[in-house]
Amino acid sequence: LGVVSQFYVDSISVKEVTKNNLARVDYDGTASSLLVEPQRTNLIPYSSDFTQGTTNRLSVTPDATTSPDGTNTADKLIPNNTSSTYHYFAINSLSIDSNYRYSVYLKKSEYEYALINFETGGTSGSSKNAIINLNNGNIESTNFTSVSVTNAGSEWYRCSVQATTSRTSIAIYPLPSPSAGSFTGDNTSGIFAWGVQLEEGSYPTSYIPTSGSTVTRVADQYEKTGISNLINSTEGTFFVEMAALANSGETRAITISNGTNNNRLQMYYSTADNTIYLYSSIDSVFQFSTTFTITDNTAYNKFGFSWGLNDFKIYVNGVPKYTNATFSPPISGVFDRINLSEPLGINHLFAKVRQLQLYKTALTPTQLATLTT
Repeated sequence: LGVVSQFYVDSISVKEVTKNNLARVDYDGTASSLLVEPQRTNLIPYSSDFTQGTTNRLSVTPDATTSPDGTNTADKLIPNNTSSTYHYFAINSLSIDSNYRYSVYLKKSEYEYALINFETGGTSGSSKNAIINLNNGNIESTNFTSVSVTNAGSEWYRCSVQATTSRTSIAIYPLPSPSAGSFTGDNTSGIFAWGVQLEEGSYPTSYIPTSGSTVTRVADQYEKTGISNLINSTEGTFFVEMAALANSGETRAITISNGTNNNRLQMYYSTADNTIYLYSSIDSVFQFSTTFTITDNTAYNKFGFSWGLNDFKIYVNGVPKYTNATFSPPISGVFDRINLSEPLGINHLFAKVRQLQLYKTALTPTQLATLTT
């Protein structure tokens, strides 16, 4: 590709993140990605201790198996030998509003199904609910508007639902079948559960462990400054492979700049679903803005844009999306940083970033197509 120099994501510094100022990595079974998330609070004070909740015709065996994080902290939920529709674990006295997200890791044992729901008191399954097949992660039935099930490995599934009205409880019902009404347990059979999370937001973020109180994880913020020797302001190419955390109605930016809005090349996940927005200002002079659509923001997409005199172009997944034949780049030495946000620290990028590279030359259309395919 005629590379003069490259800049990779592993040399980005952490500006503000989690414990010990360490970046977090998401591994999806195929590759690792830098995980960039917004601030969230787990409102459940005991996220992996199910003895702290309310049970009805159900017992809890603590530390019954290995949890998704590799520790022996997953509990077993076991319906008793009473004939009833209501064998459940619940956490009550919550203040759940619309746009709250509830998630829990579940794994089959003798029972292979689970009903999870928001309730008004933890005493009825008549509220919003979803029945999950723990053999394969399929959603057997639901009346939620938003349900997600993610394979967490080792037969664990992270099940997540979104509230649309106010509720006061979350509950888990182990089930011997997806159509089970009233049934009699045997005081032995059940399912495994771990990692309950309730957070304000339209999509689930990574697990925030708690052990007696709510816990807040601050927003992840990343930047790399002082790299003018790695960026050729007069021409260059920027490549990133990433996936948005959600179509969330937020503007989320990634920027090459000098730390001001006066000199910047900026790409956003737009507020509109599956829409990318490009913007540039050089020496305080507006250069261009444009939008285009992609198939799915939340899938991994490969973006590559290059700049030079009278030449700006962007390719996505091997396909040209925009060109500008009047682009005027800044003079040498202007660009000196990359931000996973706008230059002034707003509209942070919330995504999973798998690759990030910077080249000192403007690649040709053929090279950009190859790079992003």
